[in-house]
Amino acid sequence: MYLILFVILGVVVAAQPVHTDDHRSGARLQSVPLFSRLIATNQRVRSYTAPVTMDVSLHRFIFTFHFKLHGNVKYEAPGHVTFTMDRVPQQYQRLFGDLGEPLAWARIYSMQVMGSTIVDGRPMYSVQGVPRKPSQVDHVVIQTSEPSAPIHAQWVLHDGWTVDSTIEEQNTEKLLFPKREVADIEGHGYKIHTDLQYGNYALDTSEGIRDGVSINRSNKQQISKN
Repeated sequence: MYLILFVILGVVVAAQPVHTDDHRSGARLQSVPLFSRLIATNQRVRSYTAPVTMDVSLHRFIFTFHFKLHGNVKYEAPGHVTFTMDRVPQQYQRLFGDLGEPLAWARIYSMQVMGSTIVDGRPMYSVQGVPRKPSQVDHVVIQTSEPSAPIHAQWVLHDGWTVDSTIEEQNTEKLLFPKREVADIEGHGYKIHTDLQYGNYALDTSEGIRDGVSINRSNKQQISKN
């Protein structure tokens, strides 16, 4: 979803940090249900591929433009993501892949659990990530409750760009995969809204998935969006 900003402006996007009322540092990432499930998914999934479609609305001054992009995403354990999109420079596709897949976050960022609050009777965790390598991104803050609940991610860029993202995951046999990602991106007079939809997944796992999901001899599996 951040890809369109790369295409138009050639920069990386980010968002404002979020604070919780509990700042316990050093809590283990595995104590957060979402990341515990992501770690388990990484241990079982060797790779996956899926088609993606992105609807884009770009607003600048009094003008608004709407268009659609098509492409594919490929994930390879333990945390490498490749996005290919029509008419998009390769360097921006690589950067989009790094930002857009929760399975890769622990590889890209040094993560720290900042704390938790109770929202609607359930714990809401705040996790902050700082890039492990030099990056235009200053940090990312992720808010998550249950693994099946939408993920709220916000990035902060040194140049002042912001992105506010909501990610829906699909849960199959305790494995998590992106289903939809919606973002509002702002900076330097631009307002961009993106809606990224993932199609059917082709999985290569270390074991079979049951409940009607077909598996061929190479252990490739097809999963449809719920």
